[in-house]
Amino acid sequence: MAEMLDETAFGDTTRINKAGLFAATVTGSGHWDGAAGHVDRVAFDLVGQDDKIITVFADGITEGTSTDKGFSMKGVLESYNLSGDVGTLLGFDLVMQGRGIEA
Repeated sequence: MAEMLDETAFGDTTRINKAGLFAATVTGSGHWDGAAGHVDRVAFDLVGQDDKIITVFADGITEGTSTDKGFSMKGVLESYNLSGDVGTLLGFDLVMQGRGIEA
């Protein structure tokens, strides 16, 4: 996304926006798994750490294929939250913010 900057001046009859700085946010959710190498062991340790590589495959990934395309960026895991009700699987949600191309 790009931040929207207001370029409206006196006398304009409509709001005028101009593109500002780029930003990237990745959100995700799922079911908690505390096994080694799974979501809890990985995500919990990454909260607040800079310059971690975030890779997203929006359409999934198939092992051994070279046609599945994804996106990667440096990022910071902003939050990792657990939640759930009695009698349901424990869920999680997380938010990652892009770190920028100069990081």
